[in-house]
Amino acid sequence: MFRILIVDDEHIILNGCSFMIKETLELPFPVEVLTANNVPQAISILEEQVPELILTDIRMPVMDGFSLIEYIRRNEIDSDIVILTSHADFEYARKALRYGVNDFILKPIDEASLKKTILDCHQKKAKEAEEQKNSYYMKILTMFLYDISAADLLLTDEILNDLFPFTYFSMIVAAMEEPPSNLDNTEALLKQYYNTCHCYYLSEQKQLICLCNHDTFFVKPADLKEKLFQTLGIPFILGTSISSSSIHKLHHLYTNACQRIFYHKAFGSNENLTGAACFSYQDCIQVFNETDESKMQKALLHYIERINLVKDPSSFYLEQIYISFFQNIVLYLEHVGIRENTDEILTLPQELDSTDKLIKQIIFRICQIRQKIKSDYSDENNEVLINQLLDFIKSHFQNDISLDDLSEAVGMHPNYICSFFKKATGQSYLTCLHKERIFAAKKMLKETDLSIESIARQVGYNSSTQFARIFRKYEEISPSEFRSQ
Repeated sequence: MFRILIVDDEHIILNGCSFMIKETLELPFPVEVLTANNVPQAISILEEQVPELILTDIRMPVMDGFSLIEYIRRNEIDSDIVILTSHADFEYARKALRYGVNDFILKPIDEASLKKTILDCHQKKAKEAEEQKNSYYMKILTMFLYDISAADLLLTDEILNDLFPFTYFSMIVAAMEEPPSNLDNTEALLKQYYNTCHCYYLSEQKQLICLCNHDTFFVKPADLKEKLFQTLGIPFILGTSISSSSIHKLHHLYTNACQRIFYHKAFGSNENLTGAACFSYQDCIQVFNETDESKMQKALLHYIERINLVKDPSSFYLEQIYISFFQNIVLYLEHVGIRENTDEILTLPQELDSTDKLIKQIIFRICQIRQKIKSDYSDENNEVLINQLLDFIKSHFQNDISLDDLSEAVGMHPNYICSFFKKATGQSYLTCLHKERIFAAKKMLKETDLSIESIARQVGYNSSTQFARIFRKYEEISPSEFRSQ
């Protein structure tokens, strides 16, 4: 429902404008009209609901239209404002541009002008809503790819609940050599099984990723792979994650789905090797990050004994355990953004014919990998890298900078950039970006007469509402309050 609030002390204009909107304009969408004959009445309405469009007079008793506009901006109400004015008041009304007023309508009001104003506002709001939704989905992508928290991405519980209203989440990942021709068809198919679904195609990873939200814990349709192949028309390897009731576990779900793809590549459909594929991701990472070699040996022996379902394992079976372990390490290194030669890591050692040799070879390869990482990522290189990243943010803060942009700028993996930036500066790259934008905005608020909406867009935000929310987070006052200091 598109809401319009009309504020005018002249009852003829108030009622006439309301009647025109409801009865004669023939708008192509449903409209609710709210009316107030003074500013206090309008404020009472705004305390209860937020209209998309506010049509207001300037000259009114008790409080004038500027007082209303100041209230709207101070309280960060996301409404477009159009001033109703006579020719005599026009110069006076121009002052309202400072407050980010969207337009003027001259009295007496004619149908054509009023209809155009409403249609323009509706189109603008619809476009903003679509852009905002797409922006949220890209932040969700950042969440599960790089394990960045929703709070760092400024995704509130209200936003997340609106995007994903159902209880459970799961991730479907399809590894494919060719891009899918139509994501909409894939989403439509998955919505036959899940309540909601949003799909991404990542060309660099060659992955189709589908984030599913559903109201039952267990959803695993037997014919999904066949139906997906019919829809996509290209070969793929499918990995379906477990389910979780927490949206903050999306990265774990993505990792789980990718792990299943790795296992399929390593073992295919050979059911006799199921045990060899049972190394958990967390088991492997715990061993990889352990610095005490005796503890590494003990942990590996425990994990291998747990999964070793064969009494006297053959060399082939032990090789599959080795591959399974390092498939998880490859996945982990990708997560933290470290580029290593996957084929080299997964190269099998010779004479892997006993559990003892398996453990020794795993530890030997871990030490090799860790030594190479230490050499490649020295402190001297890190200092140069952080300066490059900070310079890039300062030069491009007006744009919607992503981890992929930073990655391309310095030639490093986005996962590594994410973890490295926070370790080097004590804050996420997004916090640094917001601070740079706020610094520039404060300068513009003090030194120019630009509207807050204009400043918001010039420093990289989609709307004055988003800008005001972030400004208040870092400065503890609104942009309007800062400007008036």
